[in-house]
Amino acid sequence: MVLAVGMVLTGGPTAGADTPVDPPVGDVRPLACSGHGSEYGDWVNVDPFASVVVRVELRDCQAVTVCTDDDLCHIAYDVGWNVRVVGKCRPMNCDWGWSEPGYRLSSGHIYGFYDQGLAKTYVYAKLPASRPSLLSVYWRRDFVDPNRPDQTRQEWFRRV
Repeated sequence: MVLAVGMVLTGGPTAGADTPVDPPVGDVRPLACSGHGSEYGDWVNVDPFASVVVRVELRDCQAVTVCTDDDLCHIAYDVGWNVRVVGKCRPMNCDWGWSEPGYRLSSGHIYGFYDQGLAKTYVYAKLPASRPSLLSVYWRRDFVDPNRPDQTRQEWFRRV
């Protein structure tokens, strides 16, 4: 195992807004997390009647483990984001937990993935230039049961 401390990788593959991207591989350069991205923080759905996602927490400066095809792995510190989603459940809302830390996608979105057994849910968050005070969260839920229709939705969240 190869360990790189305090490094960030640059370059690598790109993806569209709906496509998760593997961690980039390429040149390494030093990085220190000095402050947080604009999306950092806790956000609540502006729709009080939201039926799936009611709260999102975004954290940056996370450590990301990167492995190459040669099974060489290292940790890049202070480079990743992770997402925590709270869903609408009864009688209390349910915490989906924290996603694995990952790099921001080339589209600018912060990505989180949840395998909930009966469905896989993909979450994409971004502060759009047109509405910088609101967080845009797009999510897609793919159900395992082929008879159950998949769900997609774009929702707005305000900072708390």
